[in-house]
Amino acid sequence: MFAVELKFDLPVRGAPDDKVDAITWLIAAFVRNGNLLEEVLLVGDSKGWTVYGAAPARDAFHKANWNGFVRQRIASLTLVNLKRLRIRFLGMVPDSSTPCRCTRPRGFFLFTTFLRLDPPVNCIHCNGTVPLYRLPRP
Repeated sequence: MFAVELKFDLPVRGAPDDKVDAITWLIAAFVRNGNLLEEVLLVGDSKGWTVYGAAPARDAFHKANWNGFVRQRIASLTLVNLKRLRIRFLGMVPDSSTPCRCTRPRGFFLFTTFLRLDPPVNCIHCNGTVPLYRLPRP
């Protein structure tokens, strides 16, 4: 898992509540798609908003790993005059599982506990965690 920082600059125009709503909806879409893990912190200051969270893998924010809902929420940022999202990886989260590095996993298994923040899907071959956006789609 990687600690990440998502930054949204504060524009001059528009209602702040609309911007916070758009950011919150985007974060929810990222969580539901598996790009971002559930524990996030949204911080606002005079320069804009910053979201701190954890991503399951380094490729979590590549456009190829976004579903339709994430794309829709990214597009909605411009409707409330928010500038482009800036993403910065801060480093590895201590005591987290290693991500699956298999090019073609042969199978998966579910494993989780109430203490674990990692994705619940693991690779049968390497036992690494598999982000939800990497699971095969029917």
